[in-house]
Amino acid sequence: MNMATVREDGKREVELLRNGDAEAWQRVRERSVRLEMGRFRHSNMVRLWHLSEDELFGELYEDMVVKGKLSFYQGDGNLYGWLGKYVVGYIYRANPDRRREMPVKSVVPYADVVHDDTVVNGEERRLVDQCLGRMWLKNPMRAYVHYMKLGEGLSSREILRFFGLSSEANVDQIFSRAVKSMRKLRREHV
Repeated sequence: MNMATVREDGKREVELLRNGDAEAWQRVRERSVRLEMGRFRHSNMVRLWHLSEDELFGELYEDMVVKGKLSFYQGDGNLYGWLGKYVVGYIYRANPDRRREMPVKSVVPYADVVHDDTVVNGEERRLVDQCLGRMWLKNPMRAYVHYMKLGEGLSSREILRFFGLSSEANVDQIFSRAVKSMRKLRREHV
């Protein structure tokens, strides 16, 4: 495959991503996010810092679409490899020791609840409920998506159908922002 073909394919794919094409974003999820999460040198960090594919995908979507970084792609090289470099950056920046904050697992409100709703750590649960309540007052959609994904275990597709949003990428973006909000609210309480 010559460089001109790679450039044209990359530019065509970028246009699809800009237009919110669900299949194009699914290819990004598979060829950039999953690929980097599964690499040996990153998989341990992903597991250790409790990163989810949805969280990394949400950050990538936010950077590429909301912040407009997709326009930085010049067509030189593989688009998925270029996006993968962003994913690697998110993985490295997720180190809680480096940022002096709690790992993602600690903002999951229902991680310490047993199936019969017996709370293992009541104080932790109260703190998370307070943070979720404050997020609800600021942005009910974020709070709802956060609860549905983590509390109920619903997929982005199920949440998409429930709210009637335009794409799974939108759900992932809302979820990513909800996790960031929970981290911020938690830091204010701790």
